[in-house]
Amino acid sequence: MGTRAIKARMLDGYKVLDFTQALAGPTATRYLGQMGAQVIKVEIAPNGDISRAVPFMRDRRSAYYVQQNRAKKSLCLDPKKPAGLAILKELIPKVDVLIQNFAPGVIERMGLDYETVRVLNPRIVMCSISALGRTGRLASLPGYDYVGAAYSGVLDMTGFPDRTPVFPQVGLGDVSTGVHAMGAILAALLYRERTGEGQHVEASLLDSYFSYHDLNVHAFSASHGAMRPRRSGSHHFMVSPAGVFQGKQRGILILASSTISFPCCATQWDVRNWRQIHASMISRAALPIGRNSTGSFKDGSTRHHRMMQFCSCWKSIECPMPRF
Repeated sequence: MGTRAIKARMLDGYKVLDFTQALAGPTATRYLGQMGAQVIKVEIAPNGDISRAVPFMRDRRSAYYVQQNRAKKSLCLDPKKPAGLAILKELIPKVDVLIQNFAPGVIERMGLDYETVRVLNPRIVMCSISALGRTGRLASLPGYDYVGAAYSGVLDMTGFPDRTPVFPQVGLGDVSTGVHAMGAILAALLYRERTGEGQHVEASLLDSYFSYHDLNVHAFSASHGAMRPRRSGSHHFMVSPAGVFQGKQRGILILASSTISFPCCATQWDVRNWRQIHASMISRAALPIGRNSTGSFKDGSTRHHRMMQFCSCWKSIECPMPRF
């Protein structure tokens, strides 16, 4: 068998000076490293990245830290000391990217603001990640993932209407903000290839989270406030059927919200199962026909009420999971 030539990775030859810690910044640099960039992770002495202490530990190393920082080189120093700062200033002319996610004002007090860095390396792309942006009245506030979720209104859309919002159990905002930062860095590098000029780009948790309002913001604005998005538990507040329905044995996710996707879902599942659902609906008079001019059904029920009736049909029916 012949040997196939190994292609160079997309970012082979690029160097990144990584001042980030925790999750958002390390996500961005992890992806850059996986695409071939050489990432030099700068950790502040004596403790380094705060995630080194996050459980669980194996062989005295945090699995969390390893997950976010694989494929990186590590350099631990104290930039407050002249010798430490001198090392960093020697590295800056040799790298393509500098990325940081310190609290507001820290990188400036360190003596490595963009104006200083640009003098050392005019072609450098610098990326700053923050919680709530670097300008505006919230800029001075530090924050973590869920702070951005709260300020953006995304947290208010998560959970049931009669309870407090649900706390997400994944690093959705941090990871996605890292991806946004990576996209900005790659675009800036492309711009540099065309013009020879570096630049300072930014990403924030608040901006990333706010961009997830695929429906809420424009619906409220275009309807002049008549349509008010609300959290609605396991089901979409506007689209149906779209949600998690309680079956006899387990929850079942159904997303068949258009005339295209519903027939597709139906044909993929055993016809007998749909007949069983249909028979249950008919026996309970769950779906009387006809709507009035206001969009409600003639029996006075609304689209939401119909979906609740639809949900109740699943609870007593034994249906195997569809196989796609």
